[in-house]
Amino acid sequence: MEGQQMNNSQCKGDLHGRPVVSFRNRRIPMNSSMLWVKYLLALFCVIGMALIPEPTQAEDLFTPIVGVWKVENADGTYVLRVDGSQHAVSAQEHFPIAEYSGIKDFHEGEILVRFKPLSGQSDQAGGIFFDRKQNGDYIVLRANALENNINLYSYKAGRRVPIKEVGNAPAQAEKWHELKVVITGTSVKGYLDGALLLEHILDSTVSGGIGLWSKDDSVTLFKDFHATASAQ
Repeated sequence: MEGQQMNNSQCKGDLHGRPVVSFRNRRIPMNSSMLWVKYLLALFCVIGMALIPEPTQAEDLFTPIVGVWKVENADGTYVLRVDGSQHAVSAQEHFPIAEYSGIKDFHEGEILVRFKPLSGQSDQAGGIFFDRKQNGDYIVLRANALENNINLYSYKAGRRVPIKEVGNAPAQAEKWHELKVVITGTSVKGYLDGALLLEHILDSTVSGGIGLWSKDDSVTLFKDFHATASAQ
């Protein structure tokens, strides 16, 4: 019933899905029964919307480790936004990450997310990290709207180490893209918008945390994160 007109009443929800009822140009009709109908319909709308559970908040699923992350409502959909704009003039590389709490120790399976690069002078990046250890080391598959490539990096002892790069992988800014990594044993496959672009064999199997990644002054939105772990 959201957004429907009921005589001079309107039932709608706020940005968090909570019911809001407003009455515009409220008048008392000549027929008192119509007044009751009007208010009963509004009350029904409120009760109906109150029974609908609020959507799962992204902050319930991710823990920011590095960088500025926050939940936003974009066109009626909850998204996770990373804002690295304060690092636009920084000489030191900066890698924001937010860890997914749904799977604590990921070994193999599939991880997928949709991302939308918005801005950034040095980078407009979005990525998926995996194999994160207690000491902070991890591996990341990332795409970058400014470089039109897809890369696999390891992050060890505070330094990013290139593993493999594949060019001709455009991820246009201001548009949603799908990034996916599939891990089977030591095999890593990277997909961008459904196309298999990167394949690599790691030195050892994967075991550790997973989540979202960005770089430097990137401002990027993330949504529709899915992780499916294969049975061990």
